[in-house]
Amino acid sequence: MAEFFTKKRRQYLYSIALVIVPLLIMYDVLDAQAAPLWLALVAAVLGVAAPVAALMNMSPDPSEYAGQPEFEIEGE
Repeated sequence: MAEFFTKKRRQYLYSIALVIVPLLIMYDVLDAQAAPLWLALVAAVLGVAAPVAALMNMSPDPSEYAGQPEFEIEGE
């Protein structure tokens, strides 16, 4: 699925949403106050592809984390 949501496709789909939402408002299909929420949802869904691809391609190796210094919090 991550291969489908390339940067160009995400840009294209988001630009379509930016055109469709005002039309839906004009034809009273969508409330004007809800439009920013729908656009935020579209942006969130389309923006998920990059982090998902990164997580799917990670190969955790416990030896990478061995011997790492622990963080100290000041004031404790």
